[in-house]
Parts: sequence; structure tokens; C-alpha cells
Amino acid sequence: MERAENLTRNFTATVQYLSAKPLFTHATGRAITAVYVMISILVIASNFLVCLLFYKDSRMRRPFNIILFNLSLADMMSGFAIQPYIWIDYTQITASGTMGKFLCSVSVGVLCFMYCIGTTVLSLCAVTILRYLSIVRNYRGFFATSINFTTGFCIFTWITGLGLTVPSGMSFEYDRNQSTCHRTWPKGVHGNLYSLLTTLVYLLLPILLMIVCYAALVIHIWKRSNESPNSNIAALRSRRNVAVLLGLLISTLVLCWTPFTIVWIIGRVFNFFPDNAQGEYERQRWLRIAMIFAVFNTGLDPFIYMYSSSEYRKGAMKLLRGYRNNRTGVSSQNGMSLERAKSNASKMR
Repeated sequence: MERAENLTRNFTATVQYLSAKPLFTHATGRAITAVYVMISILVIASNFLVCLLFYKDSRMRRPFNIILFNLSLADMMSGFAIQPYIWIDYTQITASGTMGKFLCSVSVGVLCFMYCIGTTVLSLCAVTILRYLSIVRNYRGFFATSINFTTGFCIFTWITGLGLTVPSGMSFEYDRNQSTCHRTWPKGVHGNLYSLLTTLVYLLLPILLMIVCYAALVIHIWKRSNESPNSNIAALRSRRNVAVLLGLLISTLVLCWTPFTIVWIIGRVFNFFPDNAQGEYERQRWLRIAMIFAVFNTGLDPFIYMYSSSEYRKGAMKLLRGYRNNRTGVSSQNGMSLERAKSNASKMR
């Protein structure tokens, strides 16, 4: 209870400090906002292309690609979900009650963004496990080949994320008098236990499973390539492409989230930042910068698909070519119509 009161006082002092001194200078703040906007556009556009490719080409609707589609959908939604964090200044919120709590949760708490990221992590974990089962264990059963199962799993990831993030959103309170957002957990809910549970389910356990399955996958492919390098070259090349795809997805996820994780750990676990207004001010500055890399990660996945998979690469080029041809066709038709109109006008004369 005493710790919660101290945190509330620190938030209040921080807001008073921030109202007098912004997180960044005007030029730096606008530059950081511009970076967020450009990355958001990249995230939404690139992942929308993958989703459109999946929708247009029925041949893409296989169990493995369904989960990749779910991953792209979550990444695309994260591009929208990060917008409140970019644009809402929680020290200037004028709403109260439920609306005030909601604005705190989506801005300071980045609730919607974390919801999408949780779905991304669970989907990537499922992709890694399915590839491990099919390649290392040679499993071709229901879990690896059923479209209904993979579709149901994708729905499960969104429902699980909703159940884990809603309590976090409900814990935010907005003090209109002090212009501050703080957490007030309902009676009987242990905030630290909840944070530990969500971290385990959303981050630590999936990443651990991904690393173990991926390591076993790479070792298996390496052994097979050494034992019989000339047998079934096409299958071996396909498995190597899968290994490259998963390796890039997992490594970029870990690398891009490392800055945010470091700032969060040293700030909350090791109390690196002073327990006062200045310390909270510095923590918010570093979090704002570290979050850029986390958002950027959701825009990298589509380019990894294109680089690692000729199927995605050819499909994307076909879509873009079709769009360009349609535009050219419309322009040609407009030009022909204009020429006909001119010709008819000259005949009438």
C-alpha cells in the first residue's frame, strides 16, 4: 500500500515536472513523432500487402500460411494501436471517469499495442513449433495439417490476449485534479503477480519455446545436409529457407525488443532511475525512444517473408504488377475516350 502511494506521488510530481519541461525539445519531439509516423505507415502498408495477398490467392491458405497471416494481421493492427501513444499527451487529458481511464490505458499503458504484440509473439511461437514438428519429428497429423485447427488457434491467440490485457486496462486511473495516470488494482488482485503472469505467457515462455525448437530445427537440418548432401536437394533447400525465415523473425523480434526490455528492467527491477520526478522523467524519455525499435519490428516481418519465400515474393510482385496494369488500363481507356470525343467533335464540325 505504501509503495502504491509512493508511485502515485511520483506520478503526480512527474506530471508537474513535465508540465514545466517537455520530454524533448520542440525540434527533437517533432522529429521523433515524424519517425513514429513513418514507421507506422510502413507497418500498416507492408502488412496490409501480405493480408491482401493471402485474401487474393487461395493457394496461400495452408495451415502454415494461416498463422503467418494472423501474425501479419496482428502486426498491421499494432500500427494503428500505437497511434494513441504517439498523439495523446496524458498530462493534457480533460476527460474523466471511464473515458479518462481508457485514454490512460491506451496512451501511457500502450494497452492496445501490447495486445497486438502478444498475438504476434504467440503466432510466431506457433509457427516455430509447427515447423519443428513437421521437419524434426516428421509429424503430419491433425495439428500440423488441419486448417480448422490453425484457424481456431489464431482465434485463441486473440481471445487469450484480450483476457490478459483487459485487467491491465482496468487498473489505470486518471486523476483529473493532478492530471496524472496511475494504477489502482482492484481488491484481491496482486499487481506484481499479474505482471509476472503476463510476462511469462506473452514473452518469456514463447521465446524460450521458439529458441529451443529453432535450435533443434537447425541442428536437424545441419545433420541431414552432412549425412546426405545430394539426396532430395529440393526438400533440403525448402527446409533451409524455412530455417532462414524463422531465424530472421525470431532474431529481429529479440533485437528490436531488447532496448525496451532493458529500460523496463533497469527502471522497475533495479531502480536505475531515481525514485522522484526527475527519475520518472528520464525513464519516460528512454521508453519513448526504445519503443521506436519495438514498433519498427512489426514492419520488418513482411520484408522477411519476401526475402525468405519465393512464393510470397512472386505473389507480392504479381499484386503490384496487377495494380499498375489496372492503373495503366484505366489511363489508356480514358485516353481513348478522349480521342473518340475529339474525333466526333471534328466530324460534327
